[in-house]
Amino acid sequence: MDEKFKAWEEIARKGTVPPKCDRWTDEDEMALIESARMDLGVADTALGRLRARKKADFVRTARKFTPEEWDAMCVARNLDMVADQVDNDANVGGDVGDDVGNEDREEEAV
Repeated sequence: MDEKFKAWEEIARKGTVPPKCDRWTDEDEMALIESARMDLGVADTALGRLRARKKADFVRTARKFTPEEWDAMCVARNLDMVADQVDNDANVGGDVGDDVGNEDREEEAV
């Protein structure tokens, strides 16, 4: 406590003007209440908003795919779905922590 008192004395001695604070508004209060919510879903987070934006970007891009590009994307997706099903089947015994070999796929998903 003594250090804080000395620091304030130094500020007063130098005549330092404290920074101005904006008045707390109803909008500030609403933002605080919103940020304190515990029932947030992924869509309410920066990651969720990024994911939604990337999906929207993909949809816009996919509309311009050639038939060959579309077929290649569908094949890749089907392979991913099969691999996910194999992983799920392998984890039926309760071994849900198996992340072996998934590092590359997680980077591709982002």
